[in-house]
Amino acid sequence: SGGGGYDNSVTTGGTINASTDEVTLLAALLNCEAINEYDALLAVATVIMNRVESPRFGNSITSVIYAPRQFEPVWTGRLEARLEAGPTSLAMQVAQDAVNGARLAAVADCYFFLYAGSTDRDGVNIGDNLFFASW
Repeated sequence: SGGGGYDNSVTTGGTINASTDEVTLLAALLNCEAINEYDALLAVATVIMNRVESPRFGNSITSVIYAPRQFEPVWTGRLEARLEAGPTSLAMQVAQDAVNGARLAAVADCYFFLYAGSTDRDGVNIGDNLFFASW
């Protein structure tokens, strides 16, 4: 395990079928929701992939990201702006890795995250986001 007191090893989850547009959409959301650092981006991507693979959420990257009231950049316009500008190359790499099955071990069972400064609940803090399994 690495810095920050969490397990930063990468585990393997399911691979999913995703179009190039969906990989780009995921990368753009990662840029909106996480700092541009591999673990922080992969932690958010792991939550998205966990949702895609769970019957409780949509069964595609697009349906998970655009689900009502889930990801703030969707309704503030930040996601659209990032899609127009283009995601960073690191976010694209992480998005593709996640689609190919990469998951961050520390958040392998997490379905939610919040900005760490906005909550005092328990969870795993990675890149100023707090990850947790359920509400």
